[in-house]
Amino acid sequence: MGRNKKALLGLAGGLWLAGATAAQGAVVVQWTFEAPNTPADTSGTTITGINPAVGTGTASGVHAASSAYSTPAGNGSTESLSSTVWAVGDYYQFNFSTTGFTDLVLSLDATSSNTGPRDFKVAYSVDGTNFTDVPGGTYSVVNSSFATTTEQTTTPPRFSFDLSALDVIENQASVTLRLIDNSTTAVNGGTVAGTGTSRIDNVTVSNSVPEPGTLGLVGLGLAMAGSRRRRRA
Repeated sequence: MGRNKKALLGLAGGLWLAGATAAQGAVVVQWTFEAPNTPADTSGTTITGINPAVGTGTASGVHAASSAYSTPAGNGSTESLSSTVWAVGDYYQFNFSTTGFTDLVLSLDATSSNTGPRDFKVAYSVDGTNFTDVPGGTYSVVNSSFATTTEQTTTPPRFSFDLSALDVIENQASVTLRLIDNSTTAVNGGTVAGTGTSRIDNVTVSNSVPEPGTLGLVGLGLAMAGSRRRRRA
């Protein structure tokens, strides 16, 4: 194999890898609850105004009864968002813009104490009032014992939801996602206790499709390599 051919094939391979990396998606918005965006511990039915680490938006939590909101150890990080006194319909909420983005993916880390809520669902809205359940958006957590020094990447506690079929949330100035308590069942199989906790970390919305320009470069590199091979055959 000639030196020029090797170089072209190397270029094509490098561009393919770049395309594969891009296919994992750009982060649209992400909440890690780390400083300087760590919310203060508080008590009440709501917590609001939590800024993301990447992108722009705001996160909040809503409970029917007064809850203790806190920021214990995250999944391999210092902070997460946790709350007590869970009832069906209580939720964590995330509002952000998807302008310029399509084919979205939601990922998050979630855990509960043994007496905390087990079952959740994801819902979306483009007006902040009317919410629709994400198809296939239910999930059940376990007591994963988050620790600052160990990141768990298996499911659970890490969950991922393909939102690419939801065209209505693409390229929107305002989209809201909710993680909603979906049952009275606790992690231990009993009934959720008032002192039971549930926490989240690394809530991330990303774009799952590579940029068109990247795909063009990949195709160009492969075409150049094929053309060179035919000329030397």
